[in-house]
Amino acid sequence: MVAILWGTTGSAQAFAPENATPIVIGALCMTIGGTALFLMTKTRGAFKTGVALGTVLALGSAPIFSGIIEYFMGEKLSRRWIIGTIVSIIGCTLLFGGQDSMNMNVLGSILSLGAVLYLHMDLLIFQHLRLLI
Repeated sequence: MVAILWGTTGSAQAFAPENATPIVIGALCMTIGGTALFLMTKTRGAFKTGVALGTVLALGSAPIFSGIIEYFMGEKLSRRWIIGTIVSIIGCTLLFGGQDSMNMNVLGSILSLGAVLYLHMDLLIFQHLRLLI
């Protein structure tokens, strides 16, 4: 489904309003396809790891991924971000570190983290495109 939505930019351009630029059409197709990809990976990750762990991984890693991506895009990391990231890592470790019966599925964890990473990359790319338009 995701490949179909990403591969239909030309067809979407043909049926779009006349003032819609190829960048807007491509961004719209990527958003729809990316949303489907995000939902599939997040749902599959939560299914494999359990809703609690998948959600904590997603919410706990979101600020970390956001800061890392922004750092590679040339932004300077603030002291507040560094402290928040350390607190987030410690909190997630304390929350799930001592549970012997936790269902820790590596593939599910990777899918949950990948969904959040993709979401943040997508948001930053669209923020950058908005600045270009």
